[in-house]
Amino acid sequence: MIGGYDRFTYGDPQKFLENINDHMQTAKQNKLVVIPETGHTYQQKEQQLADELLKLLKTWGY
Repeated sequence: MIGGYDRFTYGDPQKFLENINDHMQTAKQNKLVVIPETGHTYQQKEQQLADELLKLLKTWGY
């Protein structure tokens, strides 16, 4: 997961996340999530972040 305005990504958060994922053995299995309209710390999007985390945990059987 990454914030759509994350400034630690050289200007393109989604591409940054995809690049990291491309170097993982499980790249095809991973789910990449961009939380729009928020930065590195997900300010004012905490509930949306929590909802996405809960969805992910449910897919893992929790």
